[in-house]
Amino acid sequence: MNGFDPIYRFWHEEEKKMYDVIKMAFNEHGIVDAIVGAAEEEDNIVEYEFDTIDGEIMISTGLNDSKNNVIFIDDLVECKFIEDGKPRFIFWDNGFRVFGVTGGELEDNLDMVEVVGNRYTHPEKYEEYKTNFKLN
Repeated sequence: MNGFDPIYRFWHEEEKKMYDVIKMAFNEHGIVDAIVGAAEEEDNIVEYEFDTIDGEIMISTGLNDSKNNVIFIDDLVECKFIEDGKPRFIFWDNGFRVFGVTGGELEDNLDMVEVVGNRYTHPEKYEEYKTNFKLN
């Protein structure tokens, strides 16, 4: 997908919490080394600053699922157009990819795709996925 404004989120490893990224700071080499993330807490949006070493940054694919949820790299998606019924993870390989599905198939069938989690909030599903597709 070309020409979309990417959205980012940040998984804080120690806190085991996902944050929406609202700002990124780059070092002199053009590498992100700090982010400002936001999370909803008690009906308020609270901003936090983190070093990127504290977790993982994920980029959106530019696609939304059947419930209009933004699809990110590392999301677990259910592709109801695939007969085997196994959930798939979105990964990055010079563009976003889904194991066993072409990018065009995914884009053409978004009305049958649903985000059901991600590899950080559902690590057991990620391990099951790697076993199912012999990716260990």
